[in-house]
Amino acid sequence: MKTTWPILRRYDAEHLDRVALPLGGIGTGTVSLGGRGDLRDWEVMNTPRKGFVPGVDSGMQPHPSAVLWYRVGRNAPVTRLLEGPVPLDEYEGYRGAETANHGLPRFSQAEFRTAYPLAEIRLRDRAVPLRVTLQAFNPLVPGDVDASSWPLASLCYRLENPTRQTITAAVCVSVPNFFWRGKPLVRPRRLVARRGRDDGVEHGSPGGLELPDRLAEFELGR
Repeated sequence: MKTTWPILRRYDAEHLDRVALPLGGIGTGTVSLGGRGDLRDWEVMNTPRKGFVPGVDSGMQPHPSAVLWYRVGRNAPVTRLLEGPVPLDEYEGYRGAETANHGLPRFSQAEFRTAYPLAEIRLRDRAVPLRVTLQAFNPLVPGDVDASSWPLASLCYRLENPTRQTITAAVCVSVPNFFWRGKPLVRPRRLVARRGRDDGVEHGSPGGLELPDRLAEFELGR
């Protein structure tokens, strides 16, 4: 698969454990793209929290995930988590493995390629006939503070079929709403959404979380 993205560094399987690229606009909080393709370090709502993944320490299910569904011809469909292998040391814990989605079938190989603010992760598996490339970036525009301050992280999953077989495929991305479920799962400051010309967020004194009727909307297209 050809790409025009600049690549300055490459990280192979032995150097993915501690690699992560933060995604998010200036002053808007970030979520980091891990070396194997996972989303980690969810630091939003004025809450620094390295290592936090929604659901891991709260018992909430499901965890953030991106899943590939595919079917070769009329064969039975197959699903794979769009991540590389979990390091062996992350399977250890006094209650067993606590890594998000550790028990799901996943790709056997991953390579992290980056040139900040761009990142590209190549996922490969001999048992999967598709080649998957995740391209991600945050809105960093040198010299343009407004454009660089959008609260967004872009993730694009590209599927390539190098075979001569007909393959039907789809990608599903799931992110739980961890802002509010009976009680704040991230200790936020008071959050108030405004409408009008100066759309934005006001942060007041620490306390409860006030939610508008529509805090956020997500849409997945074809």
